[in-house]
Amino acid sequence: MKVPRVRIRSANKAPVNESGDYVLYWMTAYRRPEWNFALDRAIEAAHHLGKGLVVLEALRVGYQWASDRHHAFILEGMVDNAAAFAESSVVYFPYVEPRVGDGKGLLEALSGKACMVVTDDFPAFMLPKMTDAAAAKIGVRMERVDSNGIYPMRHTDRVFSRAHDFRRHLQKTIAPHLLEFPNPNPLHGLALPKPTLPDVSRWPKADVAQITTSAFLASLPIDHSVTRAEDRGGFVAARERLAAWVTDGLPRYGVDRNHPDTDASSRLSFWLHFGQLSAHERPSCAVTDGTGWAPDHVAPKASGSREGWWTRLTMSRASSTSGSRGARSGFMCARFAPMITTGSSRCPTGATNTGEHADDPREYVLLEEFEQAGTHDPT
Repeated sequence: MKVPRVRIRSANKAPVNESGDYVLYWMTAYRRPEWNFALDRAIEAAHHLGKGLVVLEALRVGYQWASDRHHAFILEGMVDNAAAFAESSVVYFPYVEPRVGDGKGLLEALSGKACMVVTDDFPAFMLPKMTDAAAAKIGVRMERVDSNGIYPMRHTDRVFSRAHDFRRHLQKTIAPHLLEFPNPNPLHGLALPKPTLPDVSRWPKADVAQITTSAFLASLPIDHSVTRAEDRGGFVAARERLAAWVTDGLPRYGVDRNHPDTDASSRLSFWLHFGQLSAHERPSCAVTDGTGWAPDHVAPKASGSREGWWTRLTMSRASSTSGSRGARSGFMCARFAPMITTGSSRCPTGATNTGEHADDPREYVLLEEFEQAGTHDPT
C-alpha cells in the first residue's frame, strides 16, 4: 500500500534530482526500521527512481536535556537499527556527534548525491526548526512524512480544547485510517541497488559495538548526572515489552489500569516517545489476537464517549487502540506552534489545568520512585 498523500508534504521547492545516486531518508523522530510511513515513503521513491536507499540516523549533543539517560536509550536503538538494516540492501549511516557542532554539514554532504530527501514530520521539540533550516540548505526535494499516529496529523485544521470533542471527531473520521497502516516489515525481500556514499570521512560512522558503553557515554559533553534508565532502548526491547503486555496487562487493562496495586499499564511510553515503537503496532497487536474485531464493527454514531463506540472490541482492547488520543491531540495542537515548551503555545486544556495549580505553594518533588509510579504508601 502506498503512503497516504495526507501524510506527505513538501519541505522545500527544490526539484527531484533524477540523476542522483540514491534516496536519502533522514531519520530524526521515527527511529525504527518497521511500522514507519517515512521509511515506506523513502522505499517507494527509491523503487520509482530505480535507485538505492541510504538511511541517516544522527544524534547531536547540543539538544536541550541531552543526558546519559536520553543518549543511551537512543544509542541502544541505533544498535538494533544497524542490525536490521545490515540484513537488507539499505545503507544505514549512524552518526553520533562527539562535540557540539561537529555534525554540521553531514546532511548537506549526503544530500549532494541524493535524488531527494525524506524525513520525519514531527511537530514538537526542536525538530520542526531543524528540518526547516536543513530544507533551505539542500538542493534537492525534501519531503516530510507523518508517522506519528493512526490519525493523520493534518487531516483537520481544528484544535480541540476538550477530550470529548476530539473523541467525537475521531469517531466520525478515523474509520478509513484504520485500514492504512505502515508496512510492518518493509525490509523483507527488499531489492534495491546498493548505493555508494560520497566522501563523508569528516563525519566518522558510529561504531555500534562501542556506542552503548559507559566509556563512550562518559566521553560526550552531555549531562552525566541523569543516569541511564533500567529499560533498554530500541525496537527489539519495545517489541518484547509490547508482547508481554498484550499477554498479561492488556486483558485486564480496562479494569486494573488505574489500580495502585496492579501493573496493567503498558509501560511503553519510553519507546513511543523516542519513536522506537509505532503507535500503529500497539493496536495491531490488540485487535489481531483472535477476537474477530474489524474496523467495520464500530458503532454507526459518534457519541464522544470513552466506551462503547468500538462495540465488539473489549474495553481493554479499545483502550489500547485509542491509547494515543492524548498524544494525537497534542501533535495536532503542536503543528500550529513551533515550540510547545512555553506557556503561550500550550493547548487550551493544558493551559487551563496548569493555571488551576499556578498558586500551589508546595515544592516540586522529583523522586526515583515516581518513574515507576511508586510512593511510600504500600497501598
